Amino acid sequence: MLHDVACRFSGSGHILLEIIVHLRHFEDCPYAYLGKSLVIGETNSDNEHEVLLNLFTKFKYISKTTKDITYNVPQILGAPVEKTEEFIVYTMEYVANSNKTREEINEYLIKLVNEYSPN
Repeated sequence: MLHDVACRFSGSGHILLEIIVHLRHFEDCPYAYLGKSLVIGETNSDNEHEVLLNLFTKFKYISKTTKDITYNVPQILGAPVEKTEEFIVYTMEYVANSNKTREEINEYLIKLVNEYSPN
């Protein structure tokens, strides 16, 4: 399942982010594979997927829920171990990419680094 990797990498906070992207926005996401499965090489045993988001991507908050999720943890030897744990799931809807220019983003990031760097 696609959520197996997300659950394993969620850390001790057990927080997941679910992003809804409507078909009309697929062309806005050139760096994301939004299909059901992606086979890389000869195996697809972990079903890992990565999505690269532009800085300042715009989302609409939909909900926050707490639910028990069952997921598989691969083992070096043998079959995966099934775990069920409680997760906080934030559901967001993709709205649009940022309209900021590269220069505006760079200027903002430099300001943040200067603001939070020790003197």
